[in-house]
Amino acid sequence: MSSSATNLAKVANASLGETDPTYFDIESKVAPIMFQALLTIPRLSQISYVKQDGLFFALYSRDHQQIYAIYSNTSFIEATKSRKDYSWFKQPVASDTGKLYGEAVVFPPQLLFNDTWFQKALNTTDGCASLLKSLDHDNSMLVMNTARVDKSGIISLGFGLRSLIDVFSSSIKPFGGGLYLATKDGKELSDGIPNTHVVIEENTAISIQLMKANGDPSGTLRLNYGMPQAYILDILGTNYILYSSSVDIIGLQSVYVLVLPYGGVQSRMHKNIVFVMVLLLVMFVIVVVFIFHLVVLMARAARKEMCLKASLIRQKDATLQAERKSMNRSLAFASASHEIRTPLAGITSLVEMSINLVPEGSELAENLRLMNTCSERLYGILNSILDTSKIEAGEMQLEEKEFNLVKVVEDVVDLFYPVGLKKKVDVILDIQDPSLTKFSPVKGDEYRLQQILSNLVNNAIKFTKEGYVSVRAYARNPRLQHSTFDSTQDQPTSCLSCFFFKNDEKSKAIDEKVCLDTNFMEFVFEVNDTGIGIPKDKRASVFENYRQVQEAAPKEGTGLGLGIVQSIVRLMGGEISIVDKDGERGTCFKFNVFLKVCRNGISEDDMTPSLGNLSSGSNTPFRSPKRQDCDSSTVVLFITSDVRRKITQKFIRAHKIKVLPVENVVQLSETLQKFTQEEKNVSSSGSDLNLSFEYLTRPGSRHSNTSPKNIPLSAMDGTDVSPAQRTNIVAKSRFMLLVVDTSQADFDELRKEVAKFRKNSKNYCFRVVWLGSRSMKLHGLDEKQLPPSDVIISMPLHGTRLYSLLDLIPGFRGNIPSTPSHELTPQRQYEISNLRGMIPSTPPPEHTPPRRQDKISSLGGVIPCTPPHRQDEITSLSAKKVLVAEDDNVQLKITKMILLKHGFTVDMCRNGNEALTMVSQGLRDLKNHRASHTSPYDFILMDCQMPVMDGCEATRQIRLTENDYGVHIPIIGLTAHAEGEEVNKMFAAGIDIHVSKPLSGNKLLKVIQDLKL
Repeated sequence: MSSSATNLAKVANASLGETDPTYFDIESKVAPIMFQALLTIPRLSQISYVKQDGLFFALYSRDHQQIYAIYSNTSFIEATKSRKDYSWFKQPVASDTGKLYGEAVVFPPQLLFNDTWFQKALNTTDGCASLLKSLDHDNSMLVMNTARVDKSGIISLGFGLRSLIDVFSSSIKPFGGGLYLATKDGKELSDGIPNTHVVIEENTAISIQLMKANGDPSGTLRLNYGMPQAYILDILGTNYILYSSSVDIIGLQSVYVLVLPYGGVQSRMHKNIVFVMVLLLVMFVIVVVFIFHLVVLMARAARKEMCLKASLIRQKDATLQAERKSMNRSLAFASASHEIRTPLAGITSLVEMSINLVPEGSELAENLRLMNTCSERLYGILNSILDTSKIEAGEMQLEEKEFNLVKVVEDVVDLFYPVGLKKKVDVILDIQDPSLTKFSPVKGDEYRLQQILSNLVNNAIKFTKEGYVSVRAYARNPRLQHSTFDSTQDQPTSCLSCFFFKNDEKSKAIDEKVCLDTNFMEFVFEVNDTGIGIPKDKRASVFENYRQVQEAAPKEGTGLGLGIVQSIVRLMGGEISIVDKDGERGTCFKFNVFLKVCRNGISEDDMTPSLGNLSSGSNTPFRSPKRQDCDSSTVVLFITSDVRRKITQKFIRAHKIKVLPVENVVQLSETLQKFTQEEKNVSSSGSDLNLSFEYLTRPGSRHSNTSPKNIPLSAMDGTDVSPAQRTNIVAKSRFMLLVVDTSQADFDELRKEVAKFRKNSKNYCFRVVWLGSRSMKLHGLDEKQLPPSDVIISMPLHGTRLYSLLDLIPGFRGNIPSTPSHELTPQRQYEISNLRGMIPSTPPPEHTPPRRQDKISSLGGVIPCTPPHRQDEITSLSAKKVLVAEDDNVQLKITKMILLKHGFTVDMCRNGNEALTMVSQGLRDLKNHRASHTSPYDFILMDCQMPVMDGCEATRQIRLTENDYGVHIPIIGLTAHAEGEEVNKMFAAGIDIHVSKPLSGNKLLKVIQDLKL
């Protein structure tokens, strides 16, 4: 504290500089420094700046709360010149800013510059200390520490004397002692020793006079405070220990006398020592107990941790063992498929062969057909189990190839439509969204997508007693959706969860691939039914394997279907969930997959559905209609199914064609009568026929009496006139298309109503489309009884058939491609003939399904028919020489019988090594006979799995051998698997085509036809 004034003076001097400061300089430069010092220096109650000419500025605090400023803004010289008295002013100071505020009050001035301490401070550079009264109204004593700022000014710090003494006395009073404090010049500061009178004498002497209780002196003690030492003093019968010495209080030289009770300090110290020792002992005990307890806990934790680690190790071993067992079981299932499929294929083939040997319609033939159906169902169960095994073993791979997505969806619905009819369930395809047809050419695994849809549709039909099953599909851009499919949060982890966890990285890779490749599109599918539904509390296990959530329903199948579906959907980068149907019965499954769009087959401009090439190999079942003006055409739509009628109505209206829906035969009769009556009204008025939204009339002159039977069909659609005339006809004519569903209604009533309308309507241009069976004899009606303009379209009415229906409208009609007849399937030829009004006498047989159609049919229990081959094709195959490599005796016998039946010459062997030897020997023999470029066999039937040397290695060696002779023998691979790694290995080895077991005659002939042998 003693150096505070000196340091503060240096700071103030630096702020003022060399010039003679004015009051403005003091207020602006010195006052802020003084304010900061008053707030920061401990126990400082007053600070002053005094200049020799009378300029003065001081700050003091009252009770350490309010700060006041006392100042004089005029010097003696200025006061004398203005003949005014010299005065001070008092004004409050803001405690946060140090600025003066409020009204200035006159304060009595003090002539400080004449005092000794002021002169002494001006004449010394080290500062000085003095004892003065404060500027406050209580005039309390302050210890002033003063230092020179410049030659004419000082700065003084005042510390409250009472606060300084309290610092010492507060620590002495608890011991029962006392303190005497005085300056060396005899000014008493504190008299705290009772019953004594202390006098400061010269030469460092102190006289202590002891007083009795009545105030009389009892003795005197002289001490030398210059030589500090302890004395024992008896005051009123109490022994005290006395200390005396000099002390510097903020530069003020002082003397103190301290008395403490003798023994009190020691006893108190002893007590404190004992307390401290006890406290240390207690703390030591607590620490020891804590350490012991900590050691015990750590030991227990370590023991528990060891037990947990041992248990974890045992659990890991058990888990690894269970995983190995599961993996081995899955691999065993996958590898055993050949052994399972081979005898099953033998049974199926023998049954098919036996059916042809028994009389048609006999009980034995019916039993053989039932056996064949059971075999197909067994194939479906086997496929499900093997698919599950592949998924669990992580061996299922997706095969990417180009296909038409719309055709796949339509084929699945067509396949299950007759299955639904048996249960009176309508299977409907709803692809009104143009996005699906726009991005229909895609690249992906066609078979797996068919398997997903087939399984969902099959389940929907299975658990639907009445109503309908609808399949809806649309496309969307995954980059615009920001996230993949929103799966339900309460779906459980499938039993295949271990497989999915292993493929988390695959899922991430798929997501990254989709985001980076702009050719990927997200395709969303919905399979909706009106069946018994799935309760919300049982949806948690709907995708678990070997579980069927409906206990009340009859259990069918193995419970693997939805588990496999979920696995395949996730393999294709999507997710499947159950969508809530508020207020509706049934179940709606929704899933999405990501497929690569084939851009070369897509027009980015206006892409609408089209009929396209009608050949079996066409990948575009729809075309963009060339609609000129359909405002004058109306479609009277009589379909018994409410849902199919609404979907068809919405589809037709979306193409700007007027539609009049009819629900039953009565409404149909009333509607046709209204058309007839409207025609009569218009004819009688002699004006143009102007029908409302529901009605249409025939084009041409209003006075024309020509019957529609006398008008050629080409005149109705404008195909026999020039383009200009055709445009005029289309623009002016009115046309009605009557669509009649014969599947549920009374056909006799329908025929009567239509015949009545034909008879009464003489001026209408219309056509009748009969919806029903593909057989031309509808309910006993011979096709010759139908007018030439009538058209028969087989149910279900959707997709290609729906666009065939729209093609009958003149303003909508587009040119059907002129496809050679040999490239058209019999069914497509039949449909085209219907569109052109040419109805053949008998319908052709069903077209052979696609290569993998047998796989789809096995899922749904539907066995597609295989068309017989022409006799000339079979005759052309005689004298062909074939090598059969098969290790199974039954399959070898069946294959030989099929080949011999069709006139083939057959050589047989039982492993790949024998096949290689026979081919090599045949090539050498032909070379010796100078026929080195001739093949010893027309083709080879090669089984995949055989002993000694399998079919893959044998094929590879045969291809190497052929290089030396410049020949190529077609090799047909025989496998028990319809797809997968085994088939890929066969193609990699060099086979030309693949056939899955069981082998049948029609299937073999189809393959031979594809090879163009």
